[in-house]
Amino acid sequence: MFRCEHCGAVQAPVDDAWRKQVERIYRAYNTYAAAGGKEQKVMASGSGAPDSRSRVLVEWLRSLRLLPEQGELLDVGCGRGSFLEAFGSLFPDWGLHGTEFDDKNAAVLAAIPRFKGLQTGRFEEIEGSYSLVSMLHVLEHIENPVQCLATLREKGSDNALLLVQVPDWSSNPFALAIADHATHFTPEILASVARAAGWEPVAPVTQVVPKELTLLARASAVAMQGVFASPGDSASLLTSRLAWLENVRKQAVATASESNAFGIFGTAVAGTWLAGSCNGKTQFFVDEDTNRIGSTHLGLPIMSPADVPRGADVFVGLAPVVAERLAQKYADGPAHFHGVPPLPQ
Repeated sequence: MFRCEHCGAVQAPVDDAWRKQVERIYRAYNTYAAAGGKEQKVMASGSGAPDSRSRVLVEWLRSLRLLPEQGELLDVGCGRGSFLEAFGSLFPDWGLHGTEFDDKNAAVLAAIPRFKGLQTGRFEEIEGSYSLVSMLHVLEHIENPVQCLATLREKGSDNALLLVQVPDWSSNPFALAIADHATHFTPEILASVARAAGWEPVAPVTQVVPKELTLLARASAVAMQGVFASPGDSASLLTSRLAWLENVRKQAVATASESNAFGIFGTAVAGTWLAGSCNGKTQFFVDEDTNRIGSTHLGLPIMSPADVPRGADVFVGLAPVVAERLAQKYADGPAHFHGVPPLPQ
């Protein structure tokens, strides 16, 4: 893992070995496999009601009243079309378009109302002009994010908007463990990347949903080269987050070694990483998402919190803002739910 001395961005060692590893990951990638292809549910900031990530984002977009009644949406890295479907349900007069690196989900996408087409070529080869370009959990995978956004700027109409969402590793250090992420963003760096590519943020980068940074920007007449923020104290922040990760890993290993029935809460990156650290001691996973309960992850069952055996130990290895809430929620149950320490300030 590297840190840019110019802007402070945390980056993966993007070399041939990294590219080969990423290629292997993408060949086997299956979006939301544990949930049967259904998008995970999240808590909207300021709300206790869980909903799909895409629905939360589209509701937020609608509340800003910046989008016209009609337009064309291009969702870059559209997967199975979760965002396209959610957007179309609230903006019924928009045309929907998507891009991906292959067409394995073409049939699923074609079933979405008003879906006009999937493009699988390079960014430079994208055809059409779009009123809104969205990239949800895509930009962090791109080797050169400025070049990518600059190319997409050329695909936007004169007054186009750009919607980007990436993990916030500062509040969720588990994001640093994701092997195929080329860049780990802070709010300042994400905004600077957008400006350098010809997009001007219309509001500060924010957390529409916990643990994730959301940028909304408008097409600018010129790219603002050289506008990157100073590195600041990103080095000390990175050191503290990596130390926190190691502390959490040790706590999970210690809890697993002392337990006769050990499980991990969560089946995404954090839970997968912790299970791999616990030397085969993990016996089950726990999740509140009804789309995942009853399925398996890493060959182990996924059960609801209510079904966890009495006396079992469940390590809630999630971002602190989420782990604290869940550990308290199930503190009085028959199983023992172990939270993670708070992040250092």
